[in-house]
Amino acid sequence: MKLVSFRADFRRKKLRDKDVYDYAAIGWNVVPRVGNAVGGWVSANFPPDLLRIEARLAAGAVKHERKDIRHPEKNTLLSIRFDYLTQARGSVKVTADHEAGTLVFRVAGASGFEILNSVWPATQVETGMLDELAKMMVAQPNNFA
Repeated sequence: MKLVSFRADFRRKKLRDKDVYDYAAIGWNVVPRVGNAVGGWVSANFPPDLLRIEARLAAGAVKHERKDIRHPEKNTLLSIRFDYLTQARGSVKVTADHEAGTLVFRVAGASGFEILNSVWPATQVETGMLDELAKMMVAQPNNFA
């Protein structure tokens, strides 16, 4: 997989009549290294399987469409099918807690479908730490977490 279509967003807010940064975010698409994204599907007919599939698709920010598969004559629900594309989204959102002097990092889709939440004191956010975050984003060994 490769990372493409990077986007950045920075938002400000008022804190004690001063403009401060509320958060900074970076997002990207994760697509196949060669060729275009291809479609696939997975189906489930038992509630535990259905919950597991939905949770994994949602955690990985995978675009999908849910379809009910019904019996042609009785119209009873046979299974639920999820059509998806082999692409996902990744992101890093850094939210400032100005009162505590910390930065909250939320990293999604940087190493598989997991979501990592990490709090750092603002004084420790420096070039070396950000290099470790960048390594995590491109799936290299890192010491970010």
